[in-house]
Amino acid sequence: MDPRFTHIRDWIFDLDNCLYPASSGLFDLIDERMGAYIQRLLGVDAEEARRVQKMHFHGSGTTLAGLMK
Repeated sequence: MDPRFTHIRDWIFDLDNCLYPASSGLFDLIDERMGAYIQRLLGVDAEEARRVQKMHFHGSGTTLAGLMK
């Protein structure tokens, strides 16, 4: 972990637009970065990464949960 953040004990993640309005584009950025991560992780193109991402999202509730399984 980056040493600048080692003093932080708890993290809060806004997963349902409670802290940030949908207009902030936060979920669009997360979606984009998750797609790029899956591309790198699996060595696939953007189209396949999106398919895998959405499969995990719909099958497990979140993309990360699906990847962890």
